[in-house]
Amino acid sequence: MRRKRIAAICFSLSIAASAAGCGKLDNSYETVPVQTQAQPAESTPAASVPVQTTESAVTTLPEDPTQPEQTVEVPTEPVTEAPTQPVALPTEPVAVGFESVQQIVKTTTNLNLRTGPGTEYDSAGIVPGGTNVTRIGKAINWSQVIYNGRTYYMANQYLELVKDGETLPVGENRQPVNPTQPSATQPSQQQPVTPIDYSQYDLSDLAAFDNTVIPYGFGSKNRDEFNRPTGVFYYGSLYSQYGADFIGPNTNTIYLTMDEGYEAGYTPTILDTLKEKNVKATFFVTKQFVTEHPELVTRMINEGHTIGNHSCKHPSDGMPTLGLEGQVEDIMWLQNYVKDNFGYTMTLFRYPSGIFSVQSLALMNKLGLRPVFWSFAHKDWDTSNQPDVTSSLENIVSSLHPGAIYLLHAVSATNTALMGDFIDKARAAGYEFGQYPATGF
Repeated sequence: MRRKRIAAICFSLSIAASAAGCGKLDNSYETVPVQTQAQPAESTPAASVPVQTTESAVTTLPEDPTQPEQTVEVPTEPVTEAPTQPVALPTEPVAVGFESVQQIVKTTTNLNLRTGPGTEYDSAGIVPGGTNVTRIGKAINWSQVIYNGRTYYMANQYLELVKDGETLPVGENRQPVNPTQPSATQPSQQQPVTPIDYSQYDLSDLAAFDNTVIPYGFGSKNRDEFNRPTGVFYYGSLYSQYGADFIGPNTNTIYLTMDEGYEAGYTPTILDTLKEKNVKATFFVTKQFVTEHPELVTRMINEGHTIGNHSCKHPSDGMPTLGLEGQVEDIMWLQNYVKDNFGYTMTLFRYPSGIFSVQSLALMNKLGLRPVFWSFAHKDWDTSNQPDVTSSLENIVSSLHPGAIYLLHAVSATNTALMGDFIDKARAAGYEFGQYPATGF
């Protein structure tokens, strides 16, 4: 009881911890172009508007230098079975900072039972969507609930009020999730049951490939008559033979991809906007994201989005530095986890920080993954120094071009705020958002 009070009182503190399992989720560096601040196209395709550009150097900037590393504890047991005899509700008071209520609420998706009010707290298990629970306390973002006769915390955005002024009879609707039957609608929090079979990967022939680290990045000065950055074609001429994508076909279809290294609280809103606008995006996820937010992964899959592999450790100095066997371990752990827990097979891969090598590209072919780079990115990953919404929107829209692959980070408050307007303006300029092909272009 004392531990629960401490957890509740401290819920407003920022928790800094280290990532577990495959290792630390490093602060990353994205090599991106410096985009120009041209006026957006409102009614004609941006490709038809001359773009004024200035010479700029490719820079390497930190993705999330202030983001604390977090401990990822993956429970190995399901929520305790409901007792056969009625038990009394806890006499523990409502947590500090929570309004005392008596309500029956229903989960709208599979949802974590947290030991404290925040995603940095451990998960005791997952309850299925459509489960009624008793809410005894409510704050801005979190609810204090009773489940299996115990106090837990759930995110408000996934709870729907059923009855006010009432509580559930003790012992009712307390079925735990069965962790042996994972699926897209019922993920478990078990470690992958499928071990990595290294014997199926013959890496001997990859020794002949160059493992020199190559940072991806292109300037914004040179563009062709369709407003496409010519730098992407340089990379394509050298590395497309290894199955990598740098830009889509020369059509009015563009592609929205989002990197999910960790959750900063904006993904639900982004998903709401995409659902409202009927846009399917590709979300590149890390181990930290999928283990801490299975409810968001489930929602992405169920709403028709594509999930891609963004590595387990997200090494800031690039995947090639892990070596061949290290890359296999990192990538296939995440592949197996998502397959075992969500019933989903990822076929796309995004290199952390955009750092790759020819040898690593050849390895991706062996692993059945298609590397996806980008033809637009901006400095959106620093949560403590977000770019202005208005100028960012102008930059994104003025950079529209046929086959554009947009890279946006979901930790960005700016991206979240401009998402709806970006979609509307892109469509007004004659573009449509396509779903990224599972096998690339």
